Amino acid sequence: MNFEDILKIAATIIATLGGAGAIVIGLAGWLGKVWANRLMEADKAKHAHALEELRAELTKNNQSLLEADRAKYNGDLEQLRAKLNLDNQNALELVRAGYSQQLEQLKAQITHSNQVLLESERAKYSRELEELRATLNRSNVEFGAENKARRDYEYEARKRLYEQCEPLLFQLVELSENALHRIYSLARTARHGNLSIRPNEGWLFDTRNYYLASTVYNLMVPLVMYRLIQRNLTLVDLTVDPDINAQYLLVKRLYISFTDDYELANIEPSIEYNPNAEISSHVAKKQPEKYIRQAMLFGELDSLVDNLVKSEDNGAIRCMTYGEFEAEYFQEDGVAESFSIVAELFHDFHPKTRPVLWRILIAQAHIYEALIRTRESKLAKSGENITALLMPISETEKDKFEWRDGHVSATDEEAIIQPFDVAHKYLRKHLGELFEIHKPTASN
Repeated sequence: MNFEDILKIAATIIATLGGAGAIVIGLAGWLGKVWANRLMEADKAKHAHALEELRAELTKNNQSLLEADRAKYNGDLEQLRAKLNLDNQNALELVRAGYSQQLEQLKAQITHSNQVLLESERAKYSRELEELRATLNRSNVEFGAENKARRDYEYEARKRLYEQCEPLLFQLVELSENALHRIYSLARTARHGNLSIRPNEGWLFDTRNYYLASTVYNLMVPLVMYRLIQRNLTLVDLTVDPDINAQYLLVKRLYISFTDDYELANIEPSIEYNPNAEISSHVAKKQPEKYIRQAMLFGELDSLVDNLVKSEDNGAIRCMTYGEFEAEYFQEDGVAESFSIVAELFHDFHPKTRPVLWRILIAQAHIYEALIRTRESKLAKSGENITALLMPISETEKDKFEWRDGHVSATDEEAIIQPFDVAHKYLRKHLGELFEIHKPTASN
């Protein structure tokens, strides 16, 4: 009997009972629901239990399958890895073998190329070396001949130089001492009051005076040595002997200094100097330091020096002696015209009234000391350092140039400091190389 049969029987019974049947039906419905819920709950529990068992079984089966698959995959992966490693190893070995072969081939090619290049370079360098040797041999031969020619030239040049210039330079040093002492004498004579700042007084007033004549001679004759050396320059080479060349440069500047009045006047502190101004002689005598010329022109100096040169019957030329000079200097009616320019230059000379000429004489004093010093360098040992040929005059030596007396006043700047500073600047400009340390050559 199933559930439908039960319902049919119940329905028949309810229909037979009538109203009571309705109650029974209600009660039966309620009981039916209760039983149905109980049955449903029992089924749910049963089904839930079965589901859990199924789930557990599925999980277990899945886990088993997963483990089996994992084990299989791991095995396959290991096999694949092993195979890949083997393939990679084989490939690496092949690559290595290929690279090793290529490397050996490359090494062989490089070695061969280097060998070929080396042989080529060796051949090239051998040719160049042979050419260089041949060139050197030719050069040595030419240099030897050139060196011999130069030695021969220098020997002959030195021989001519010493024959032509040494006697003149020896005389120049002797004459330089006389000229330097004459400049000392001018300062001393002024200091003793025998040179006057007033016109027509003192030892240098009368141009026929012995003191003026001897002053002209002593200050001019060193220039004659320059002229005589200059005439021999076509026959000698001064550069073969630095000492003689230095002496020549000194005496050349000595010569030029007698014409450098404007330059020496303009060196700071400058002196107002305008001898070419168109003024009366009366005004010029009132301001001689500004308006009276205190140097010579080149043409005048050349003519004067030429007049001091004497020619011998055998063609030799020499400097005029003082006796010969005095005989020509003094004339019955005054100074000979050939010497009038220089006589006028020193006429009425005084350092105070002829400050530009005094600057010239101070510069010349430096040169005379340098020329005298060259004699010391010749006496020094070969290769030993000699003091600079040109140097400032010492403070002790400056006392010899003091010209002030009780009647002529001047500051230390005007009398002692300025003329020496100006001379030093002038000589530095024109003979700067001679302020350096001078080394005598072995030939000296």
